[in-house]
Amino acid sequence: MHNVIEPVFNPIRYRGLYADKNMFDKLLKPYFKDSITPKTIVRCINGGLYDENYYLINQTDAYDILESVNVSYLVAKPTIDTSSGKNILFFDQQDDLVYYLRSSNKKLDFVLLEKLLGKNYIIQHGLSQSSFTELFNSTSINTFRINTYKSVQAEKAIAINGVLRIGKAGSNVDNLHSGGCMVGIGSGGKLKNYCSDQNGKVFTSFNGIDFSKQEFVVPKYDQVIDFAQKVSSCLPHQRVLALDIMLDRNDQPKLIEYNNCAFSVWVFQQTIGSVFGCYTEEVLDYCREHKKEATRIYLTY
Repeated sequence: MHNVIEPVFNPIRYRGLYADKNMFDKLLKPYFKDSITPKTIVRCINGGLYDENYYLINQTDAYDILESVNVSYLVAKPTIDTSSGKNILFFDQQDDLVYYLRSSNKKLDFVLLEKLLGKNYIIQHGLSQSSFTELFNSTSINTFRINTYKSVQAEKAIAINGVLRIGKAGSNVDNLHSGGCMVGIGSGGKLKNYCSDQNGKVFTSFNGIDFSKQEFVVPKYDQVIDFAQKVSSCLPHQRVLALDIMLDRNDQPKLIEYNNCAFSVWVFQQTIGSVFGCYTEEVLDYCREHKKEATRIYLTY
């Protein structure tokens, strides 16, 4: 997957820009009437500060923008070289209308952010999730991981599989590496009757919910699928994606992020059974014919 399929379908020469979370709005906004990502407050791109619309600002302007914000919490996260939900910071608004880091109660400022996140990060509104996803864990935003494939024969984006990721009780994130679990989603948005962790262990109960004894159906799951396919269709050069999508308080899908490399195929294998489903032979045949195109590699040092 990582050495042949991803480099063939998502050429490495283009991958970095598409993967930068600060580029999501620039790449996707023209295609959607309404905003599809959490509202951005400030961007830091290669050490420079920018507003929501990518206009360069100074630090004084950035602090003025922060002071004008009035939501219950903010999320700050790195935008490049990220994985497994690492280094996501939560800042809660307190009585003085200032935001403080949830884990240490340090005041939000740009010196702290650079120290913790480096020179590429984004600050966004924290969102309230759907009452449905909140059922499974109220302390984390529980997201849908949807994998899409832009068919080389049909030339259209197809959502093949979906899983619900659920955070461990008390955790701020739904990531499996932080103790969360995943539940496969069947036809019509019906959740499977078992869960799986990152090591492939299968169980029926998680956070006090027994999935083998209760039936859960994702509200408006067809909209989640349509949303994932539209996002995928808007990204040239990228044929295979794993999208993380939340349902907001109004059960409307919002894009948290998408992954265009090294996304976890085992998530789907352990819950659904196949990454590409009925398109597997098409994918394998194409990659056999174009294997020589998977020649570029990254060197880290």
